[in-house]
Amino acid sequence: SPDEMQLNLNSFPGSGLDRTSAQARRHKHDASASGCRVNHITKLRNVKTGDSGTYQLPPREVLEKQLLERVISEKVQLQFAAETGIRVDDTILERILAAVGPVGAGISLEYYFSSVDNEVYGCGTKLPHNVTGLIGVMTGHQSDLRTGLPLQMVELHEPMRLLLIVEATPQSLLQVAGRQPEVRELVVNEWVQLVSVDPFTGAMTVFQDGGFVPFTPTTDRIPEVHRSVEWHGGARSHLAPALIRGARARSSVPSGLPH
Repeated sequence: SPDEMQLNLNSFPGSGLDRTSAQARRHKHDASASGCRVNHITKLRNVKTGDSGTYQLPPREVLEKQLLERVISEKVQLQFAAETGIRVDDTILERILAAVGPVGAGISLEYYFSSVDNEVYGCGTKLPHNVTGLIGVMTGHQSDLRTGLPLQMVELHEPMRLLLIVEATPQSLLQVAGRQPEVRELVVNEWVQLVSVDPFTGAMTVFQDGGFVPFTPTTDRIPEVHRSVEWHGGARSHLAPALIRGARARSSVPSGLPH
């Protein structure tokens, strides 16, 4: 679509930002044929639409029903435990955080540092990379082994820390962090952002400066546009979120009907 072609055009720094959709399509074709780098955004359409026919999300109403049933079930269990004095065991919570926290943080920080300085913490463009000894890559025929991620993997990622939103009390999260050194290091040093959603009150608190403090959401309205190209067109830097009105209208069309 024209929006997709404009989005692809923005991913080539050597191209202009004022081209028509036809010019963008031609530029993308010529750049790909000449070996110019093509990043992951060029594959976005196939992933979203499932052109291979092997990927299909359930209908929206089914997903909403499943989520609602899960939330109600967990709320009932927690409320029963609170009323009867049954102690809620943090074993499952601890096991999940101990596994997900370090792994997710490692991936997030790898993207973060490789984005901040791709030549130092990343490994630069992958065009001249050569696999060396089946243990890593080097630039050209002689260089140190390169670490981090290549430019093509991070140029569309905004550097940010992993955000963990956990439905558990601050006390439970602090106890888990106290028993898990890797989780404690990530949380206390704020390599990740940890938010507690109280399962009884719904209050949100965020870990800052050694403790949990109330989270106050901003009241700023999200900008609204009709088409995505109206928001990202002409820009290569990271943008704030925006609501695409056209996408919202399409999502309200019943399944099976033409958009």
